[in-house]
Amino acid sequence: HSTDPAARQLALTLSDVHHFTISRARSPDHWIKLRPGLHEFLRAAHELFELTIYTHGTHEYAWQVARVIDPDGALFGNRVVSRDDCPDLVNSKSLQRLFPGGISRALILDDNVFVWKGQQSRHLLPVRPYHFFGRSLAAKESCSQLKHCLATLRAVHTAFYRDPVSENAAEEFEAVQV
Repeated sequence: HSTDPAARQLALTLSDVHHFTISRARSPDHWIKLRPGLHEFLRAAHELFELTIYTHGTHEYAWQVARVIDPDGALFGNRVVSRDDCPDLVNSKSLQRLFPGGISRALILDDNVFVWKGQQSRHLLPVRPYHFFGRSLAAKESCSQLKHCLATLRAVHTAFYRDPVSENAAEEFEAVQV
């Protein structure tokens, strides 16, 4: 996302730049450009997994982004978690917070590896950040990043649900690194 007013000019010329306003934010206007191939990736991942948005952004920001990437709520439903939902977690995220019954069946895609500490980092598939407004990651490269992630997720899903069914997604993830 960008809070730079220059993004407004891009929003006027590109149909896939989305604008929303966050109340009480230092810079209330936000523009986001979705990573190329994101919708296809999310639809394919949703066929295999239950998806949750987990962000260090505010509650309002998380839901605004969710409305852009999943306007009808078919992919994430109400599974949107923000820093406001976990005020005791300052510089880290916790799968235990999301899955109090255990994290063995969870996988993480995140562009910030530093917020996942301890054993839960074994569940992490890092994704390179996409910075459209700074133009640091080309669209073609960004799309291939999601294709790689999807191939890895499919391999983990297949390995996890083979006979006999696995008990630990992290072990399967480590075994199938594509």
